[in-house]
Amino acid sequence: MSPTILSRLLIPLITALPLLLSAPVLGEEVLELKWEELVPPDWDPSAELEELGIGDMADDDPRIREAQAVMDALWSQAPVIEEYAGKRVRLEGFVVPLETQGKKISEFLLVPYFGACIHVPPPPANQTIYVKTAPSEAYAGALYDVVVVTGLMEIERTRNDMGDSGYRIQAETIERYEEE
Repeated sequence: MSPTILSRLLIPLITALPLLLSAPVLGEEVLELKWEELVPPDWDPSAELEELGIGDMADDDPRIREAQAVMDALWSQAPVIEEYAGKRVRLEGFVVPLETQGKKISEFLLVPYFGACIHVPPPPANQTIYVKTAPSEAYAGALYDVVVVTGLMEIERTRNDMGDSGYRIQAETIERYEEE
């Protein structure tokens, strides 16, 4: 076989190799997750929050800022379940866009409830997932769409103006949620 024919066969294969190696294996199990499964069973910040006495403070109490800083630190460092790293998962939630191009959303936070990160304090990092899509696979949708995301889960803390996340999903598919 001549070098030219060989190179015509090998160059496309070598170029596609990273994509082939990262592609999901047919029949690979997808773990259907619920939000409560993302929180370690032994994590309970309620005792620390009770010590702050937030329930006894008025809105204009000067201790509110200090209590908010403690709560922000607790939420930011909320522990995750390490065993989910490298697993293909499927999870439904609400979209909070981070990176948009027109109506295409290539990066967003997936959160468990409506209004998170905008109208109310964001959820803890173990209840916030940073989702990234391939540019050609950007989600065509809007703020607070309810979606089902399937993809590879990683443990990765990210921080932005909308909130901190403890997990990241490289999205394979993003579908609008449809009630059964």
